[in-house]
Amino acid sequence: MYCADVIKYLFFFALIRRNEFRRTAIMRRYIKITLLFYTLIGVLEMFAQNTQRRADSIEMMRLKKSVSENYFSKGKQEYENAGKAIQFAIKLRDTTHLAELYKMIGVISYFSGEHDQALKFYFKSLDLYRIKRNLTGEASVYNEIGTLYKKNNRLKEAQEMFDNSYLIAVNNKDTLSMATALNNGGIVDEMSNELSAALLNYKQALNLYEMVKDTIGQSYCYENIGGVYLMQNNFNQSEEFLLKSLNLRLIKKLDQPTAFAYHYLGELYNKKGENAKAISMFNNALKIAQRIQYPDLVQRAYYSLSESFKKAGDYQQSLTYFSKATAVKDSLFNASRSEQLAEIQTKYEVENKNIENKLLKQKIELEIQKAKNNNIIMVVLIFGVLVLIFGGIFYYKRRQNHLEIQTQLKVQQAEQEQRLRISHDLHDHVGAQLSYVVSNLDIANVEFGQQQYDLRRLQSVTDMSKQAILTLRETVWALSNEAISLEAFSDKFKAYVQKMSEFSTHTNIQILDRIGRNDTLPPNVALHLFRICQEAFSNALKHAKAANISIEIVSTDSVFFECKIYDTGIGFNIEEAVNKGHYGLHNMRHRAKEIGALYELKSIPNQGTEVRITIKQKNTTYA
Repeated sequence: MYCADVIKYLFFFALIRRNEFRRTAIMRRYIKITLLFYTLIGVLEMFAQNTQRRADSIEMMRLKKSVSENYFSKGKQEYENAGKAIQFAIKLRDTTHLAELYKMIGVISYFSGEHDQALKFYFKSLDLYRIKRNLTGEASVYNEIGTLYKKNNRLKEAQEMFDNSYLIAVNNKDTLSMATALNNGGIVDEMSNELSAALLNYKQALNLYEMVKDTIGQSYCYENIGGVYLMQNNFNQSEEFLLKSLNLRLIKKLDQPTAFAYHYLGELYNKKGENAKAISMFNNALKIAQRIQYPDLVQRAYYSLSESFKKAGDYQQSLTYFSKATAVKDSLFNASRSEQLAEIQTKYEVENKNIENKLLKQKIELEIQKAKNNNIIMVVLIFGVLVLIFGGIFYYKRRQNHLEIQTQLKVQQAEQEQRLRISHDLHDHVGAQLSYVVSNLDIANVEFGQQQYDLRRLQSVTDMSKQAILTLRETVWALSNEAISLEAFSDKFKAYVQKMSEFSTHTNIQILDRIGRNDTLPPNVALHLFRICQEAFSNALKHAKAANISIEIVSTDSVFFECKIYDTGIGFNIEEAVNKGHYGLHNMRHRAKEIGALYELKSIPNQGTEVRITIKQKNTTYA
């Protein structure tokens, strides 16, 4: 502000020098004093700004040092410091330190289980490293992104990230980054059950780490090699390498890697049948994981302890740790995590493409300007004509490729949506039923050890197992056909009603079907409709206490499909049931929305309930 004022007064002074005030000595002296005053203020302001900038820079470096030293062991505590350091770096326009901070806060988010947030920070870091042409930093971020994808079982994309890192490291002659990429690639091979390839990568990475004397990297290679030998049941070799890894980490005082070393040793002893040693190792891992607030490892330690105590015959302790593990797992579970990661990656690629287009446009403009400055307008015109010709050809081919890619993407998206619907259906029904069976069997095991028997529990397990088999058969029925006729759907549901009402002698059930059109349903639509009708009939049969239940399935020229289930039972307050979080009502409404159907629920206390599901026109979107 003050510097601008100085320039203004200098300009004003120059004008005055050329007019009538030139002859007035008093006015000239006044102007000189004014200029001197504002110049002094400007200098003081610049000094203050530089002083503040130095102070901000010092504080940023202090925070960054704290984060870099502790973000592996005290991630959540350092998250706030990382955020403050990032604000200082943005204010100072220090892109070099900002890139490092984005990567570190991404690692903190990763170990806190916030993978979508971590991916956003990684992409910000990657962009800055690219702008700075920092190949070492770029390779390191690719390794972190690959690790995140690997954790979410996106192995193909993970391997692409590690390959990118390795190529950059080779071109940059960066031995450390090469070793890291090889080590991470070995993990992907191991997860793909290609153990020989994994072992080869690990040993190559170990040689590189030894070459640069990186003991931390060596510890990870020792751990991974020991893990492969464990998978091959080579217990002696496995124990040798895992102990080497643990010793190096204890020397370096690395909390998070040390916890993993204890955990893998626990798995080794568990597999060897040495339960006491295994439990000791898992407890060591658990203590560190709880201290550094690493929920994924806490969950794994709980499950491992549950399994070890189960082998030792202590079912009470086993059940306790299993419950703790389940609680941690539920707190971490996020069914849309993979979709969120894919969405973030897509947004990043679009933004990156826009930046590339912008840079390309600037480059072309610069070339044109140079051509004009060199008086080669004719060459530019010829070049422009050629660009238009080849651009038209390129655009045509690119348009054709784009259409093909879009078609493939739509097919892949439809397949992915189909898989998600299947997985949701199995999770909601068969998964819940089998979880009930497993839970009761675990309790029965404990009761058996204590010489206590409850035949009702075994009967309940038997009934639920049969129900799970029935549910699975219904799912297979729906998905094993490319299309299901309306008549086949009606027959299947009528058979289900008859089966469920075999012993309901106090309820009169009437079924009317009017299928007036020869048409079909896509398998996933048929499955959703079947589950909705199944839930509505089950509610009427079990809870309505109705003397009469009427079922009407209709398909006419005016309505593609409609199923109405009505009972004369006790009814209920819909608003009250919804507020209480009735899962069945929510599930029916959600399934109807999934397939674009109209769902209606009417109920009056002491008068009855009606559920109506309608598809007015055939919709191929959900095929």
